[in-house]
Amino acid sequence: MFRTPQHGHAIGRAACRLLLAASACLAATAAAAQSWPDKPVRLVVTTPAGGPIDSLARIVGEAVARQTRQTVIIENKAGGSGAIALGYTIKQPADGYTLLITANAAFSLVPILRSMPYKPLEDFSFIGQLAYTPNVFAVASSVPARNMKELVALAKAQPGKLNYAMMLGVPHHLDFERFKKDTGTDIVLVPYTGGAPIVTGLLGGQVDVTLLNAPLFAEWARSGKLRVLATTARTRIAQMPDVPTLAEAGFGNLKLAEGSFYSLAAPAGMPRPLADRIYQVFSAALSSPEVRTKLQSIGFETSLRDGSALRADLAQEFGDNQALVKALNIKLSD
Repeated sequence: MFRTPQHGHAIGRAACRLLLAASACLAATAAAAQSWPDKPVRLVVTTPAGGPIDSLARIVGEAVARQTRQTVIIENKAGGSGAIALGYTIKQPADGYTLLITANAAFSLVPILRSMPYKPLEDFSFIGQLAYTPNVFAVASSVPARNMKELVALAKAQPGKLNYAMMLGVPHHLDFERFKKDTGTDIVLVPYTGGAPIVTGLLGGQVDVTLLNAPLFAEWARSGKLRVLATTARTRIAQMPDVPTLAEAGFGNLKLAEGSFYSLAAPAGMPRPLADRIYQVFSAALSSPEVRTKLQSIGFETSLRDGSALRADLAQEFGDNQALVKALNIKLSD
């Protein structure tokens, strides 16, 4: 009769102990995840107080605080194209109490154009996508174009005469260059340092056209001091219901980003159950009609994607942006 060697029993017992220990560890991790948060949470923001991302963080943070009955603290760490905030975040514990809200471009574009103190897809745990702001094409009132077809026709009739205002190295920069390439137009870049100065330039007639987030232009479009010709979003946007989509304007073939997307991340190494719990809490907060209304009032639309889907999206965007930056020969100095 075959007999199992004695040491086989010892190995079996050791394996059982390991399995029990692993099961206990998983159970403890799951229990810890479900108890989150049991102390104040810090939300790190890449922009100064008062900016769009800061406003998003404060509205969502207030909703999460009400829901969980825990304090949510906003920490503004602006500068370095996001490097300060992201570099700070990766040095914190992956325990769910230091979280980062930033534009997806911090992971999928900025590291391609600038040397940054982090690896975009390796140094972070991605919790989920939260919201986006739709993009629009806007022109100065002095530009004799009432729609996108007239704008393209004008640019083709006078190559190099029209100019466009843009911050260098942002997703809108790439999209406008792609727009020029796909429409065969020659529109001259005028570099600007931010959205507010661009609006001032359009209002004063110093520049002709731009492609930026819709909230920047809502007030001025209503007053007629500038014109919004189209949105890159798939559907018309709440702030500007009369503005057509690119498809409605006759340019459905253009592959431009719908808008700027914003997500929640944490230091690498966060256990998946904890990341899932945090996403569950934030997505519940964003599902509130009151929160959605507040976000829409400042130009944001809810756009939820869980951490796994977000990571896959960012990896795809990173590869696409690398190819586009190379094809368009876009280079920035640090």
